[in-house]
Amino acid sequence: HEPVLPEDWSYRLLADVTVDALVTLTIEPGVEVVLINNGDLFIDGTLNALGNSTDSIRFTGLTTYDGEVELRTGSAASFDYVVFSELGNGTLTPALTIGTSGAVTVDHSRFVGNRNGIEIDGGASPETSNRNGINVTNGTMTLDNCLIDGNLDKGVYLLDAATIQNTTFSGNGVSQEDCGLHIDAVVVPVLDNNVFSGNYIDVITHPEIVDDQIFDTNGLAEIFIDNKNVTVNTT
Repeated sequence: HEPVLPEDWSYRLLADVTVDALVTLTIEPGVEVVLINNGDLFIDGTLNALGNSTDSIRFTGLTTYDGEVELRTGSAASFDYVVFSELGNGTLTPALTIGTSGAVTVDHSRFVGNRNGIEIDGGASPETSNRNGINVTNGTMTLDNCLIDGNLDKGVYLLDAATIQNTTFSGNGVSQEDCGLHIDAVVVPVLDNNVFSGNYIDVITHPEIVDDQIFDTNGLAEIFIDNKNVTVNTT
């Protein structure tokens, strides 16, 4: 028997909950999952959270920056029409942590008002306001048709490869090196047809990733260079 959270119900997680390996949890449209007391939802199996254009799914904290969803090694997940808000239970904890090389897709979704949005740290391939919206470390990400808005520090934090397209970055960051998109690795991302507006800084990039062909279809007027060493010939 595979567990299902049936449509249009609200569920409150009082503490950490784990979906075991080889188990699939399905969340139907209209469901709200409220994380309380920094309780986290850990996925070792598979999570399918598939809303639709008229009835989305919401993961939210009971209070500001309360809990996270974490995909652990060997897991997989699909998110469609999902809203992540008021999540992130630590200084840099994101709403969604992807620590798996399994298949992960995030489409038509919004990360709004979280501490951080998404952290990807396990070779994942996700298709998709927090402290940081999305952290990508040691993985590959495809983010498509999403909204990254009002994250406290960074909208998307890249430490590995990514394709980001048709996505809006707005109102992310409040000071210093806060920004909509931070490219902090010597891995060239694919950026196409994105919109940046009202961020403290739109884009900060590694000094070895400055080729204008990376950025020229995204309406950017300026690029900020990070304080990293240049170790190879760079144009």
